[in-house]
Formats: sequence, structure tokens, C-alpha cells
Amino acid sequence: MTNAESEVLYSRAVTYSYGTVLPFGIATQPSDAHVGLDADATFKVVANSALSYQWQYSKDGGETWGNLKNGTYWRGNKTDTLTFVAASRYDQYLFRCKVTGATESIVSAGAQLIIDTVISKQPVDFDAAVGDTVTFSTTVNASEAALQWQYSKDEGATWGNLTNGSFWKGNKSDTLTFTAAQKYAGYKFRLRVIIGSNTIYSDVVTLNMDAAPSLPVITVQPQDQTVESGAKATFSVTATGATAYQWQYSSDGKTWKNLTNASFWVGNTTNTLTFTATEKYTVYQYRCQVTNAAGSVNSNAASLAIKAEPAGPFIFDYDAASGYYLKAYTGSDAKVVIPGTDEAGHAITLIGEGAFKGNTTMTSVTIPDSVTEIGASAFENCTKLQTVTFSSSLEVIGKAAFKNCTALTTGN
Repeated sequence: MTNAESEVLYSRAVTYSYGTVLPFGIATQPSDAHVGLDADATFKVVANSALSYQWQYSKDGGETWGNLKNGTYWRGNKTDTLTFVAASRYDQYLFRCKVTGATESIVSAGAQLIIDTVISKQPVDFDAAVGDTVTFSTTVNASEAALQWQYSKDEGATWGNLTNGSFWKGNKSDTLTFTAAQKYAGYKFRLRVIIGSNTIYSDVVTLNMDAAPSLPVITVQPQDQTVESGAKATFSVTATGATAYQWQYSSDGKTWKNLTNASFWVGNTTNTLTFTATEKYTVYQYRCQVTNAAGSVNSNAASLAIKAEPAGPFIFDYDAASGYYLKAYTGSDAKVVIPGTDEAGHAITLIGEGAFKGNTTMTSVTIPDSVTEIGASAFENCTKLQTVTFSSSLEVIGKAAFKNCTALTTGN
């Protein structure tokens, strides 16, 4: 440039530098986000020479993508940093950013949202017997969560909350305990976890109950007893599945009381009761209450009778091994004819051991055809016995049955 005098003038020299312009592209890709349920998740992309951003999502593993449009929920959806609340429905979604420069657009790599497991320990099925303590336990990784145990008795079709905390202990915690009862067999249980607007359920588990115990079964009932006064009376019962016994007595068959004095009522808490029979105990009936875990059953009632004093010279008796038999002879006749039946008409099959032993008046005896056996020493020392008419059915003559019968000459 020149001045008025046509002199050439120069300005002061200055230097201007342009900043380095990086080529358009993505410098840092977004990374996977590991967060807790309902926590903020953040994805960030670093791009050079970018003019605009658009975050996108994919819920099918990257096959298809859609733009995130709701900037209120998807905060920063048009910036380099995306932030949102990690709801359970977005778990495993992929997120990427579409970056636009002066002349082209590119997309970042996809990054995954991984919501940390809320229930890291699941409950398991429980096998129990009646009275056992049942425990279903979980681990919930969310201190702010609202917990509620639920049950289903229709295979999971419908669910209800467990509300009685005194029975269903821990019904609003991560561990539920209660006492097993047969009525809960097969019930399903689960834990409901609510965090904010999200509801999560634990695995469904089942309470398996052992087979319900069955009542004892009485296979042999106690029988009426007839014994001599002062002799031992014995009542017994046989049962399957029994764990305890209690003998009882009643004067009217309606009101029953336990026999408690074990020194007299021997075996009062076993399956066999024994005591000394006297007339005063004949007014009672006796039964046994048989018990196990399922409950109790009562035997039939049995009665006690005292044998009457013998009315005649022939004394008869009965036992299971011998049947009805002649126990003793108290007469003094010379000629004795033994009856073939007792007072009740039962056939006599045995002359009991020592029945006539030591008789010194009898000279002859006729044994009925019903008798098949003569017991040991039955006629021992009958020193005047001369003639014996034997039964046609006789099979056995016991040891010493006719020992020292010194006058015996005839046996027919």
C-alpha cells in the first residue's frame, strides 16, 4: 500500500494457524453396561468430526434396529452419551449410536445392557414329613425390593399371598419357614420381588410330603376271660403299625379310663395286660387303645368272669392246646362212668393229668368214646381200680397213667 507521497508502506507481519482437523470416524466404541435393576445405564461413544448423533436399539441380537425417540426416558438419545433407567424388559438389549458427519453417517458397534441378577440364589423343592420345619431360601440382590412369598394349590394356575406371618415365618423376606402339614402336600411356592415398576418372580418350588401315616390295624382282638378267683387274668391284642398301647377299663362300656397302676395292672402300656382276678373286677370291661403317629384306634371290649366253684364230682376245663377236658374227679363212687360232655355240652377229648390220682374208692371206670388221650398219671395210685373200659377213639396213654394200680386186672 502507498501513502500520499507515494511511499510504499508495509503492515506488521502476523501468523495464523488452523487447528488440526481429524478425519471423520468413531474413536471409542460404546461398552457393555452391567447395572442393577432400575439403576441408570449409560452408553457413550467418542467420534471425530461428528455433526449429529442418534442412538438405536435392537431386541433381537442385532438383526433389526430402531431409533430411540423418547428423549425424556432415553436421556441423551441424540448426543454422544445415552442414559436411561435399566428396566427388566430391556435386559440383554443391544444399543449403538448412528453418527453423522459432513458427508456421511456411520454406526458404532453394538453394546449390551446386562442387568445384574436380582435373585442370585433360587429356592429348591423341599421333601418333608408331618411336623418338619420347611425352609425355602433365596438371595435377593436389591435392598430396596419389596418381597412377598406366594402359594398355589392348583399347580400354579392361581397364586395367593402368604399373609399369616406367625405361621408363614419370613413371608415378606428372602427366606420362608413353616411347619409341614399334610394339607400342604403338593403346594407350589414362589417369591415375588417388586423393584420400582418391575416385578420379578423366583423359580416355582414344590413341597413334597412323605406319605401320610395310616392308623394302626388290630389283627387279633382281646378275648373274654374266665379264670378262678385269685388266678391271673390275661388280655392281649395284636396290631400292625402300632407304636404305643394303653389298656383301659369301663363299668358301662361308654366311659373309659386308663389303667395306670402298673404294679397291679402289669403290662398296662403294652399289648398284653395281666392282673390278679377277683370278683370285684368282673364288673368291668377291658380294651386296649393302640396308637401311632396317625392317631389311635380302640380294640373290642372284653370281659372277665370268675369260675364258679365245682358243683359236681367231675370238674371240666378248657385250654387252647387241649380243648375241653376232665380236670379232676372229686367223687367217691366205686363204679365211675365219665360223661362224654361237660355241663355246656362240649365233647371231652382228654382225661387230664392226675385227674383221678390217688383215688382209693373207685373199682371200675368207663371212659367215653369222645376221649382220645389219657394224660400222665391220670389214674396213678388208684389202688382199688380193677376194671377199665377204654374209649374206642383212644390214641394216647400218658406216662405213668396207671402206675401203682395194683388191683387192675381187666382193660376192655
